[in-house]
Amino acid sequence: MENRTSETDTSNSNKKIEAIIRTVAAKHGIALGRDDPILVLHTLNELLITDFARKQEELIHQFHVSLEEAADDWSKCMDAKNSHDFRNLENNCSRLIQNLFEKQFDDIFISLSDKFIDESSSNNKVIQNLRLINGKLKKIRIMIIEFFVVMIILLISCFLALVHVLKCY
Repeated sequence: MENRTSETDTSNSNKKIEAIIRTVAAKHGIALGRDDPILVLHTLNELLITDFARKQEELIHQFHVSLEEAADDWSKCMDAKNSHDFRNLENNCSRLIQNLFEKQFDDIFISLSDKFIDESSSNNKVIQNLRLINGKLKKIRIMIIEFFVVMIILLISCFLALVHVLKCY
């Protein structure tokens, strides 16, 4: 196999040299011999260019491999960061919900204790206090619904960000 390649290269080289000899003779009226130093220079240039092209291909291949490794590392780093950020966000939201519930329930119980302990209250005050409690419970219900809407939007945006990062690779 190597002999055939060598023979093909030699044949191509001979054809190129013959073409150079004909072109120089036609353009400049100078006859070159096969042992002319200018043809040796041409052969040396051709060998150097071939070697340079081979080395360039190796360097490009190495660069491509390094680039792929860097992209994989960056992708893994971004996945870990997104996961970490998502966990932090989830923990913060859980704490926020817990704090909101505790505050609202504390307010309700304080209102109840303040309103019902007063022995001089009449039925109108009791009804008024129950309406106040009902209003606070409606506020809590609205806050819960708003929170869940925000959480759904947040989850969708995190998912879209992750999909976008993965599409880039």
